[in-house]
Amino acid sequence: MTDLEREHDYALIARAKAVLRANGVLTDATWNIADIQHRFNEMKGSTITDDQAWEIASLMEREHDANIGISWEVIDIWVDYWLEENEIN
Repeated sequence: MTDLEREHDYALIARAKAVLRANGVLTDATWNIADIQHRFNEMKGSTITDDQAWEIASLMEREHDANIGISWEVIDIWVDYWLEENEIN
């Protein structure tokens, strides 16, 4: 992704957040697959594809505990879970 594409994506995200806030939706803490890919690289010293990061994000979204929320630690837990489920070392 080029810097221009990334800048465009961030502008779209900002507009989407504004629409959501205008409709009473909290949007202060947003996560994206780049966050998951970054954390995966820090933890494992390797990379994952966008599709693999989406798999992890989907798990977090489907299974997350609203009492805990999503944090770097929670991302770490789901990365480890995904690795075990896919038998990846």
